[in-house]
Amino acid sequence: MSFIRKLRNKFFFYIISSQRSPANSLIEKFRELKYLKDILTDLNITTVIDVGANEGQFAIDLRRIGYMGKIISFEPGSRPYEILKQKASGDAGWSCFQLALGAKDGMAVLNAAKDSKLSSLLTSDVLHNEFFETEEVTVCRLDEFLLARGIINDEKSVFLKIDTQGFDLEVFAGSKDLLSKISGIMTEVSVKPLYNNMVNYKEAITVYEEAGYSLAGLSVVAVNNNRNIVEFNCFFKKE
Repeated sequence: MSFIRKLRNKFFFYIISSQRSPANSLIEKFRELKYLKDILTDLNITTVIDVGANEGQFAIDLRRIGYMGKIISFEPGSRPYEILKQKASGDAGWSCFQLALGAKDGMAVLNAAKDSKLSSLLTSDVLHNEFFETEEVTVCRLDEFLLARGIINDEKSVFLKIDTQGFDLEVFAGSKDLLSKISGIMTEVSVKPLYNNMVNYKEAITVYEEAGYSLAGLSVVAVNNNRNIVEFNCFFKKE
């Protein structure tokens, strides 16, 4: 084992044993980013669609792992969108839109949470105390929005990341006319749903598989106090 690997393992062990970081979070994040970098390279991704961009954390991670292609971010919440827009302003390859995405065009109510990463178009009996206000937002189909505006044209290898706190399958349903271009998908599913009317994680995986994508990787997003998985990210590749 190399010196660098020994040092890295010692550092990770120290972080976890001293409980300076939530269990597995640091290692899991490292593994997820490594896998993300590899899958983007393997699929020759030139455009990443970042749905549920929040304050731009995912896009920043893309740049940190060396991805230099186009990023298209969508975030409906006013507060996180202002931060997102500011972060994207210095990056010519990164565009952002203040929109929610779903299976059909219309208007919806966003339940804004104190931690904006938990905001959702769905209600929650678990997180209702976290919601502090509501906001009416515009909802569009992803395929119609991008194709009608010529934002997606000749791209042949697109990666779709969806993180919408329970609304991911609605976003996917509104992406049908883009599937010929989408080579890979990253989406969050819940083992223990935090939001009302969420689809069971097994059923969610089946939806992507029936659309022609195979499950390629998993990473843990959150665990509860009993160390049981609450949410995880799924990576899919077109078959």
